[in-house]
Amino acid sequence: MHTIELQLEDSFYDDMLKRGVNLEEELKKIIKRTIYKKEYQIAQEIHKGFEDIKTHKIRPLKELLNEL
Repeated sequence: MHTIELQLEDSFYDDMLKRGVNLEEELKKIIKRTIYKKEYQIAQEIHKGFEDIKTHKIRPLKELLNEL
């Protein structure tokens, strides 16, 4: 488990408490959305990579290895 330290302005924190907002739950939602976006971006990059391979937009592996 990891600990996240969050610094909030006092006025913002007080306002959230008055409104009954559960900051821990909201933070969890934000983290999940952020992770989902990153996973989606990674999946898109992998898909694009395979499309490039399929359409021959990349150099053959043998060519790349010869440069090394």
